[in-house]
Amino acid sequence: MSFLSRFDAFHEQASQATGLDDFGSTDYVEPMKLLLSDYDTRCRHTPEGDAMSSGGIIGLLVARLFAQKGFKEHPEFANAGIEKPIIITGMPRTGSTALQKLLARDPGTQWLPPWLASAPMPRPPRDTWENHPFYQAVALGIEQ
Repeated sequence: MSFLSRFDAFHEQASQATGLDDFGSTDYVEPMKLLLSDYDTRCRHTPEGDAMSSGGIIGLLVARLFAQKGFKEHPEFANAGIEKPIIITGMPRTGSTALQKLLARDPGTQWLPPWLASAPMPRPPRDTWENHPFYQAVALGIEQ
């Protein structure tokens, strides 16, 4: 079955995973269909590769659902200012990850933990993270 023909199925799977169904603006639909078409015509298909690609597509749709929910529940976020951001970049093995982890330990610094990067949503209170199913899934993936 082609990736493009599974367009609706990918959305249904993301909705089932989250209990949400509002993907927001449809401005992503044509680019997504182009991407799926390219998967069909340009990629070498293996069962493992197709499963990984499908999981990635569903994961991105899950992230879109959570982001849309957050934007809808907190429209004030669109106008929130970011003052003096610190952006860390670096080549692999140069210490940039260690620096990011060090700065993240400062309670006065807001950082982007991996689980929120994979499924954007309004930041829940820190003491509730370990009970969140997406936190648990990302933590398990990192551990493995």
